[in-house]
Amino acid sequence: MKHIELKFLEKKIQKYLLDKKEKNPSFDIDKFLNPSINDLYDPFLLDGMKECKERLEKAISNKERILIYGDYDCDGISAATILYLFFKSRGVEADVYIPSRFDDGYGLSFETIDEIENNYHPNLIVTVDLGITAVKETAEVKKRGMDIIITDHHEVGDGVPNTIVVDPKIPGQKYPFNGLCGAGVALKVVQALAGKHEAFKYFDIACLATIGDIVPLTEENRAIAKLGLEIINKGEARESIKYMLKVLELSRVSSTDISFKIVPRINASGRMDKSIKVFEFFIAESEEVLRQKYIEIEADNIERLREIQLGNEEIDKAMKDIDASTSKIMIIKGKFHQGVLGILASRVCHDFNRPAICFTLSDDGKSYYGSGRSTDGIDLHSVVLRLSNLTTRSGGHKMAIGLEVPVENFDEFKNKINEIFNSEIDEKKFLLPFDYSMEIDEDDINKKFIDDLSYLEPFGCGNELPSTMIRLSALDVKQMPGKSFRHFKFMTPKNKTIVAFGASKYVSLMKNSAEKEIVLSLENNEFKNRKYPQGIFKSVKMNSFDFEETRQENMISSLMSLSNFEGKTKGIEFNKKDYFSVIKKNTKSLFGSVVVIDNSFDYAFVEKIKKLGYTMSPAALPNKQNVILVRPEGLYNPNSIQGYNQVFFMRRCFEFEHENMSKFYKVFEPNFVTKPSTRLNNSRNVFASCFVAIRDNLSVQSNNAFEWAETMSKLTRNLSKAQLVLSLVVFNELKIFTFIEDNESGFVVKPGENFDSKKELSESKIYNEITKIIESFNK
Repeated sequence: MKHIELKFLEKKIQKYLLDKKEKNPSFDIDKFLNPSINDLYDPFLLDGMKECKERLEKAISNKERILIYGDYDCDGISAATILYLFFKSRGVEADVYIPSRFDDGYGLSFETIDEIENNYHPNLIVTVDLGITAVKETAEVKKRGMDIIITDHHEVGDGVPNTIVVDPKIPGQKYPFNGLCGAGVALKVVQALAGKHEAFKYFDIACLATIGDIVPLTEENRAIAKLGLEIINKGEARESIKYMLKVLELSRVSSTDISFKIVPRINASGRMDKSIKVFEFFIAESEEVLRQKYIEIEADNIERLREIQLGNEEIDKAMKDIDASTSKIMIIKGKFHQGVLGILASRVCHDFNRPAICFTLSDDGKSYYGSGRSTDGIDLHSVVLRLSNLTTRSGGHKMAIGLEVPVENFDEFKNKINEIFNSEIDEKKFLLPFDYSMEIDEDDINKKFIDDLSYLEPFGCGNELPSTMIRLSALDVKQMPGKSFRHFKFMTPKNKTIVAFGASKYVSLMKNSAEKEIVLSLENNEFKNRKYPQGIFKSVKMNSFDFEETRQENMISSLMSLSNFEGKTKGIEFNKKDYFSVIKKNTKSLFGSVVVIDNSFDYAFVEKIKKLGYTMSPAALPNKQNVILVRPEGLYNPNSIQGYNQVFFMRRCFEFEHENMSKFYKVFEPNFVTKPSTRLNNSRNVFASCFVAIRDNLSVQSNNAFEWAETMSKLTRNLSKAQLVLSLVVFNELKIFTFIEDNESGFVVKPGENFDSKKELSESKIYNEITKIIESFNK
């Protein structure tokens, strides 16, 4: 392993590490850059390790029947693999039992004890990655004449099992680090039995679990993960890992590859079927066995992806009944596959930046199975423990929990956990932070800088990939090829590339000349054996906005907002007075409110509005925190602000423009604009010309209405963008044409059900209202 010295790294990376040292004086930069097996702590500082070693040495010496009982995720399977292979190297062929999520449930149970006793007859059971809460079950094992050692890394419940227990989470120990995963604890057992060099033989397996189980990649975990990655990338890993890399076409593996490509496949079998096949894959050496087991694993992974898609669709439906602006914990019940509950909870937690628990009904209809995920600083596990009288079982740690709630207790559980969060958790914890690790400039987007960043690998919990921030004004926007029209390349003035996926809502802002703070991660994209440095867009912070040349875009936004016009004013309140006072009076929380600003006059009030707890953005925020939308694209589509319950509009081109909004929106109008700023024509001949233009250019593909109008105007020349959009929304109302806008297709216009029918323009409410306005101006 090459020794890395701080002084040879890029200056900004040096500063990043020195800043970490300043914040935490115990942070050892040289040890961080150059971890070794000498970083492993003395395993005998762990309570119970001395007794664990003695009992295992006795079992190995006497060739006793040992059964390893492991959890069904990557961590548990990896831990079981480590102990199995070690025992095998000492001449003991241990049995391995991996419970089924569906048949056995999580952890040690009385049913699985029956099966183990009847089918395996072990003298000694060793649990890995589970068992710390199995107090009664441990007592039952001993009652039946079997010995048991518990090795785990989860939080302690009500008491510790009365047996030999090794768990760094047990309070009051001398061991200096409690962040090991289950496989890490198994590795410490090997270290206690045979030394750190023997433990090193299993770093490739332990590396997968340490990165995949989202434990902090600090201290000895960093040594395990980094040295394990080196073993894998040198081609010295065991045959199963090498086979998986070959199939996935990974010539060099990063922590990101492990997190997003390898571990999800390992976990898939435990989520969809039985994960014993993954253990059998891990220990296999025959090419034929590896091939057959991998086929089964990949089939489970395909099923996993399908269930995730179905689950996400179910969540989208369920979210319509949840007020995301007032819920401090997201409790979602649906028809989910039990195996993907944790993945779905992670998605909700990430989207809304608050803890989430997803539940599904058990097959027998007696219980709800749940999986939860939390955000930094909120201990979800401890809250659920406080409600143990309402749960059948629960377990996990601060950031991730699993539980079972009897059907008859579910409503009370939901009410109680909401009460706890509402009374004890400050809503400020759910605001989206605008964080970055270091500020860079365009010249830093280069191969050397990005290569130096890779010395900070492996990235993950506790050692996140450093995010960088760059200040830029106008960028050149290029559409990326492919079926989806939502991905872009933002090119900097020095022609550096920032790749932005699904970023159509940011296009106008990126083109705008106002300064922006853009957060991105950096990577060297490899293509045909060459490296191309680039940034990956993460988020953007608006510092200002240039409103020049936006008049026609404002008109287009107004026209598009008419597309659902129903001639109603239900629930709409217009206010011509001091709108700042109205906003202040009606802003009761940091969540749930939107202020829309489309012109320079109202933009002058942004700073005052921000003091009320609003943040400025070109698009609505997923966590529903209060936001000032500055000339947003797509606001004509109510889905763009779905989940918000209060909207303050600062712009209106037509008196009836927002009548399509639901009764839950309060609309306050300080400045009525009754005369369109762009000339419109209501003559039949002009609409006929627009019909022909639209009909002949249905193949035009765009990201949104603004791009569609711009392209169509160039194709037709004599028709303005606003006139084309007006015609489109009238034709849409008459069902002559229809248009849709979604993440996959972009903005698409298609023939409607009345495309071949004769329809009078006067049948359109929108056309009639626009005609009144135009005629009033011509008087």
